[in-house]
Amino acid sequence: MKVFFLKKEEFLPYDKKFLYGNLYKSEKRNIEFALSRFLLDYVLKNVYNIEKYEIETVNNKPKLKNNSLCFNISHSKEIILIGFSNSEIGVDVELIKEKNLEKFSKYFNKEFSTLNDFYNFWTKYEAEIKLQNKVKCFKSLILEDNYYLTLASVKEIKKVEFYKLIKNNGGVVIKEMKIEN
Repeated sequence: MKVFFLKKEEFLPYDKKFLYGNLYKSEKRNIEFALSRFLLDYVLKNVYNIEKYEIETVNNKPKLKNNSLCFNISHSKEIILIGFSNSEIGVDVELIKEKNLEKFSKYFNKEFSTLNDFYNFWTKYEAEIKLQNKVKCFKSLILEDNYYLTLASVKEIKKVEFYKLIKNNGGVVIKEMKIEN
């Protein structure tokens, strides 16, 4: 499994061609959509050597038409992230920020004594929904010191490789990140 991400501010202004005619009422949503499609396009072409592809939506989940490579997109605050796998996956990334843990504990009828407890629960919940299948394995970790990331898969997750896209001298480079998982 491979995870690629970028920081929004490094890739602004965004290329409007990646909106594919989709326009949202909020500029924030337009940015998230365009940058996630840019990231998808860049990785498919430069990592997986897939030059021509078509995205279809099945049960509100984007997938590659006529290709077995699976992907799932998540974004939170400044991070746009896509997980890729040969089997179905769901991903969720959330900026870690203060929460009223007592309120959430009551609402979910589950004790959250730390922020990590809450984000572990919440990102697993979101990743499972996005997977749209029975979860065989979860992998959760901290990304960039202040984001909580969970990957959900229909198969065991043995190893996750992390890569960050960075703008460099007018171009884009992919930097492998060493993240404990």
